[in-house]
Amino acid sequence: MWIEHLERELENRNLLSTDLRAVLLRLLDKQVIYRHESKVESELYDLFIRMEDIVEQYLSVLGVTVFCNAELNFVIAYPPGSDIPGIRDGGTDRRTLQRRIRADEAGLMITLRLLYEEKIREGEIDEKGCVYVPLEAVFTRYLSITKKEMPAPESERRSLFNTLKQLRVVDYTDLSGIDKWIGIREIIMHFTMSGIAEAVSEIENASTVIQDTDEEDI
Repeated sequence: MWIEHLERELENRNLLSTDLRAVLLRLLDKQVIYRHESKVESELYDLFIRMEDIVEQYLSVLGVTVFCNAELNFVIAYPPGSDIPGIRDGGTDRRTLQRRIRADEAGLMITLRLLYEEKIREGEIDEKGCVYVPLEAVFTRYLSITKKEMPAPESERRSLFNTLKQLRVVDYTDLSGIDKWIGIREIIMHFTMSGIAEAVSEIENASTVIQDTDEEDI
């Protein structure tokens, strides 16, 4: 029986079924475990390392692909059908468990990716694979990509950054002004999230419609 085999594997590693459940639920819920984020994630990451093959086998049944970067201490669970960097085809079923992001989130993801790559070329990266940029640079690049201003109220900015925060792509404590700084983690290089191209296309189409409407009104 699969359950009996699983319990023996866990017992051989001095682990409990509750340990496995905690790791699985975290990956299925948040998609990422980043060891340096908090004490909780540190414990979950260490548990994952002790049962990595078990987690991979279990999630593979669901069509979920697990990627672990042991050097920078993070784990990503790619849903079925995801576009995975380094893998030509993430799967044939592109309808299930896909993470859908809004157009403004897609624009922000691209903004941060470009800024991260620039900092890498300049050699400005810490030992955890993180680079730091002022929010002013983020706002300026975001405007050039999306043709939209970053939301003025801090609460709206936090809402915009929320998905990327959940994915452990960014690290920040304060988004109140352009003089604040934000960390961008190497994790961003491991997402070619399905829907980004479509979302950016939506931005461009919306801008075209607005422009055409304005011209008609003149």
